Amino acid sequence: MKRHLRKHFLAGIFVILPVGITLFILRFLLNISAGNLVTILAKYWIDAPAMLLWLISLVLFILFVYALGLITAHIIGRRLIVFGENIIMGIPLLKTIYGISKQVVSSFVNQNRETFKSVALVEFPKPGVRTFGFITGSIKDTQGQKCYKVFVPTTPNPTSGFFLIVSQDAIQHTNISVEDCIKMIVSGGIISPSSLQADN
Repeated sequence: MKRHLRKHFLAGIFVILPVGITLFILRFLLNISAGNLVTILAKYWIDAPAMLLWLISLVLFILFVYALGLITAHIIGRRLIVFGENIIMGIPLLKTIYGISKQVVSSFVNQNRETFKSVALVEFPKPGVRTFGFITGSIKDTQGQKCYKVFVPTTPNPTSGFFLIVSQDAIQHTNISVEDCIKMIVSGGIISPSSLQADN
């Protein structure tokens, strides 16, 4: 009986946990987007049900994002965006934050960039210990030798990690996709491919 209860309880946890994490992320995204509109609508429509306010706010936010993309696609809209960016880039602190944010978002949106589709093995944090890293580009050292820029994510949160510059001969390219590598990192290695191939 104890084994039976434990087995089915864990099975239920494995079903609920991914759903809970997904709902938590969706709720966070809604709060920072349509959530502000809900607060504004509630001031002018006091008797409205909360669910209706959320629905209207979500629709308005989606329409706003669509309209913004539609305006940006035209020449006048692009000029307005450039004008606004020039103002932001003239402010020292905002210039740094906005510039980095834009580069990161553009890199992930552009699916044709090979740098975000490459997973490699590197020795980290000490010789003899290897870990997965995402190759984000290449750079030359002081001797003119090619080195790789590598982001080593942490477990179970792959959004944080370490940035390394590794010599070309210290990199082992693998056959693992970025998606499979992220699954492996988040699960602590529980979810992993059946085989690993790396060059010498």
